[in-house]
Amino acid sequence: MPRELPQEFTYVSDEHLLIWRPSGTLDEATVDRAVRCIGDLERASEQPFHRYTDATALDAVELNFRYVFHVALHRRAAYAGKPKVKSAFVVNRADVAHYVRLHEVFTQRSGLNVRIFEEADEAAKYLGVELALLSPPAKR
Repeated sequence: MPRELPQEFTYVSDEHLLIWRPSGTLDEATVDRAVRCIGDLERASEQPFHRYTDATALDAVELNFRYVFHVALHRRAAYAGKPKVKSAFVVNRADVAHYVRLHEVFTQRSGLNVRIFEEADEAAKYLGVELALLSPPAKR
């Protein structure tokens, strides 16, 4: 595993799960950072890992169809031939849900099984983990 992940990421090695909690504005730079982080982890990991994205702290989205299309195709190609993994997104905004649904459609029939949820408990069931694992860490 890489030594240090960006602060919005947590890797739970026992569960083979990467947790991403973006906040603020979801833009190309934010998504590019996430894609790099996932790619680095995939190269460093001996086992496949699932993904959980808690997008409930996002305030705005500055993406477009073309960009999401290219990212989804890139991720689909990068994961070709690898074991299937689950990617759960919890969203509470229609604009975020729109782009996640595009990602879900563009990665269908690939090794990435993307699903969108309104509640973390649904995502936990999908990922096969305890809900407490997906809860945000307590603020100090």
